[in-house]
Amino acid sequence: MRVSFDPLLFSTLALAGFISWLFFEYVLHRFVFHMKTTTYWGNIIHFLIHGHHHITPMDTNRVVFPPVPALLFGGPVWLGAVAAMGFEAGYAFLLGFVIGYLHYDMTHYFIHQTVPKSDMLKWHKSRHIHHHYHHPNVNYGISNPLFDILFGTLSAAKSKTQ
Repeated sequence: MRVSFDPLLFSTLALAGFISWLFFEYVLHRFVFHMKTTTYWGNIIHFLIHGHHHITPMDTNRVVFPPVPALLFGGPVWLGAVAAMGFEAGYAFLLGFVIGYLHYDMTHYFIHQTVPKSDMLKWHKSRHIHHHYHHPNVNYGISNPLFDILFGTLSAAKSKTQ
């Protein structure tokens, strides 16, 4: 079996996978992690997947998305990409998706566990802290504000002088 490699197609699919991760991150955070629950078990599950993180946001054990739940949420994407696009294209797309996931996890850890030095990272941290401590219904994009901008959920944290 001969496989041809098209670097432009590969890069385009990987970029599409990365942008798809940003959308997935936004939707998961906004509609799953912040869903309103009314039943006992719904409340328990919500607390375990995200509520505990909002109660103790600086807990190092609750800052990254654990691999097993990541597989449960990302597994359908993995299977769907290969089924819909074929092996080569599907895995190029998934490379970008996984890079997006790793970017999210590292950014989220960094935001919670370090003191950023660059203005860009300080801005990311202020957006996320604003989400945690003031308005949990805004700033759902952790690693990137793209979909917060597109869907009108971006909210800048007010500085101490405002």
